[in-house]
Amino acid sequence: MAQALAFFTGLLVGSFLNVCIWRMPRNESIAWPGSHCPSCKTPIFWYDNIPVFAYIRLRGRCHSCQTRIPFRYPMVELLGGFAGFLAFSWWTLPYALMGTVIFWALIVLTWIDIEHQIIPDEISVGGIVAGVIFTFFFPDWVGASAGWMSLRESAIGVISGGGFLFFMAVVGEKIFKKEAMGGGDVKLLAAIGAFFGWKGALFTIFIGSIAGSFVGIGVKLVTKKEEIPFGPYLALGIFIYMLFGGPLLSWYMGRMLQY
Repeated sequence: MAQALAFFTGLLVGSFLNVCIWRMPRNESIAWPGSHCPSCKTPIFWYDNIPVFAYIRLRGRCHSCQTRIPFRYPMVELLGGFAGFLAFSWWTLPYALMGTVIFWALIVLTWIDIEHQIIPDEISVGGIVAGVIFTFFFPDWVGASAGWMSLRESAIGVISGGGFLFFMAVVGEKIFKKEAMGGGDVKLLAAIGAFFGWKGALFTIFIGSIAGSFVGIGVKLVTKKEEIPFGPYLALGIFIYMLFGGPLLSWYMGRMLQY
């Protein structure tokens, strides 16, 4: 029951996530005005804003001007629903609520970074603040037994995560004579450290670097493009850590102790 409710709530929130994806990189308010077609500016009626169903009924076009609606819209709505379903299948309250919100934020930042090569401060800096507050009240989220200990874990995570990536950005800029890492990536990894401590931050950068390298090589071979957004791969890393980080780290440490 909880998973089904979370799924349908996520579908509805998915419409809002699409608003964030469109408006945040354009520095527009996500609260005002109401939903409208970006092309003709016509307000969208509630029955044309029903997640997924409206896209199918309208055959992927605006009701007023017939401009094609990107397939991203129903996809993000479905991802929003799946995020809620997965979180409530994986954790119990209040961790499922926090997990859902983190998943939603990952969806938004991934799409924005792919389309605009930026990560909004509302997500990265806001994530640092949210991570410190949440882990203080729920310290076992980072493996701590008390709030003051979680503050220490979050602080170490912010410094080790953001600091490491900042160091790599500076070194990369010296070597390649151009910006190697955006400030948004640094702040995002700091936010990951605030939520998951230094283990989560280092796991994320490890997985993100591997995934980004493979994709980057493929993109360069096909398109000759030199730069790719790193945010989506950090998002992938933290997604894997949230679901499987504990068992994977235990397995890895067990293998290391054998040698």
